[in-house]
Amino acid sequence: MKKFYNSADLCTTIMRSEYTNSDNSFFYNTFVPIAANNNEEAIQSIKHIKFEIKKISDEDMKKNNLNILAPSLLNSQLYVTKLMNVQTSEQLIINFLEYDFTSFSNYFSFFLNFGFLSIVSPVKSSDIAMFRALSITTLNELLALAYKYYEKDKNNLISYQEEYKKIINFIFNLDNDKNLNDLSPHNLLFLYEILHEPESSIFKYRVNINITENMLQIYDLLSINPDYVKATRKDTKTLIKQLKELSNNNTIKLEYGKIYKFSSVFELFYLHLLFLVSNNSNYIKKCKCCGKYFYTNKVNVTYCDRIENEKNGQTCKDIGADIVALREKKKDYLVNLKASIASKKAMDVKRHPDIPEYKENYKNWKPLALEYLKKYKNGALDAKTFEKWLKYTSNEKIKSKLKTIDEFKDL
Repeated sequence: MKKFYNSADLCTTIMRSEYTNSDNSFFYNTFVPIAANNNEEAIQSIKHIKFEIKKISDEDMKKNNLNILAPSLLNSQLYVTKLMNVQTSEQLIINFLEYDFTSFSNYFSFFLNFGFLSIVSPVKSSDIAMFRALSITTLNELLALAYKYYEKDKNNLISYQEEYKKIINFIFNLDNDKNLNDLSPHNLLFLYEILHEPESSIFKYRVNINITENMLQIYDLLSINPDYVKATRKDTKTLIKQLKELSNNNTIKLEYGKIYKFSSVFELFYLHLLFLVSNNSNYIKKCKCCGKYFYTNKVNVTYCDRIENEKNGQTCKDIGADIVALREKKKDYLVNLKASIASKKAMDVKRHPDIPEYKENYKNWKPLALEYLKKYKNGALDAKTFEKWLKYTSNEKIKSKLKTIDEFKDL
């Protein structure tokens, strides 16, 4: 595991009031295009970079074949700066669950967002300088750096994702285990830790979180950036004027709170998981329409607000019930189709005891059909591919080698 770095320009800081359940403000190093003149330009430039990087395959990165990207983009410069980000606990965790770490282009988006914090494995001392505040690098150099750690961290990131999904499913009882119905998310997280801590990769990150207590100046429920105060300290008149404006608007308060420091995004996620379950009116659900996780403060909500139909802008909440009904109808059809084929193959074995190929065919087909049916019911296999395979197996010659489901994907 990456060691804890105590350097102020590498660590992330969260400031949180003890008296409010507000969003958390955290300061962290991130990459910003040097040509951007303001925040809006920086955001648009980063979006453009992420869009262009999708053109690169993992094989291209492995061979350092980046010719598909414009030289002006590859040679464009980015610098590291410490930004304040405001996200709720559930937003941070849900966003992490949606990354596809099997693809470098998706990993690079994660890397751009969190920089030094995104790396799981030990960071080489020669690479540290590229993550420090105000350091400047080209996109080409940044891609090479990211790919080096992607190869090292890919499997760990996928593993962490799967474990967070298990934790979320457990502490919000998304599998509807009746034994857990009367326990709060806070109690269920405690239970999960007891049951899984020895083999868990997640809970080890809590040991590196550095906590200090302080009186915090809260502006709009967010702590004032200490760097801002330091920069304006010499300009007393301006500082007094701004403080008076804040005081007149009743948006500045003095509150007791904690400051958290850490050097890994997974320490950040673990802390936010604790923040999330500390409020028993917050829930993470899994949308029955799109299958993605979403946040709600209502316990009985089933569908999220993501756009499901791009043409007319309809959300899962708008059309989810109809889509699920159609899926259930299709599911019943495929379950019946599989059962029908099984009966036919069993009958062929009974009718033709003198032809061993029938028995061999049924013997090979049965475990595959059960495996694929289970994957289909769990959402790991789409209906179209499963239906193609079933129809193929009902008609294939008994002497031919049985094809696997992989040969029917994307056909």
